[in-house]
Amino acid sequence: MYAVQQLAGLLEERGDVEGAIAAYRQVGGAVAPDPHAAFELARLLARHGRGDEALDVMRVQASSRGGDDWILRTLSLLYLDQGRPGDGLAHLDALAVACGGEEEWDLYSIRLPLISARDGVDEAVAQARGHPEGTSSYAALHLAELLAGAGRTEEAVAVLLPREQPRPGRVPHGPRPHR
Repeated sequence: MYAVQQLAGLLEERGDVEGAIAAYRQVGGAVAPDPHAAFELARLLARHGRGDEALDVMRVQASSRGGDDWILRTLSLLYLDQGRPGDGLAHLDALAVACGGEEEWDLYSIRLPLISARDGVDEAVAQARGHPEGTSSYAALHLAELLAGAGRTEEAVAVLLPREQPRPGRVPHGPRPHR
């Protein structure tokens, strides 16, 4: 794979994009034995304005590899880059139905940028918080990233700050000044 990647990079560098694409396609056809070849091919296609082909490559990978989260994340980002968040969500919806309708947070978090692009950040945050794992510290990282990406830094910080849980008989207090 590394030799093919090097070859494709050199071909692309000298302007032979079709040669670079052909190098990746020779690795294994539509479903490469190494999904990294498909990933690199999809990136190459997207860089050269061939987003629909890039989506096709990653859809085949997503279908053949049982929903590996990094493949689904790549596919979702391609949908986002193509201005098609609804199509990305439809793909994830179909996958969720095939898996019994429930998604663990790792897969659910892939939806957030798509929901945000289609329906707005507030809707993405609301839906995330409605997920069974939406209040976990792991979810907080994704929500903070989403909010920060929308320029809402103060809200992102607030999501990440630990909330002090008052213990019975204890009066909560603010930080003590350093002496």
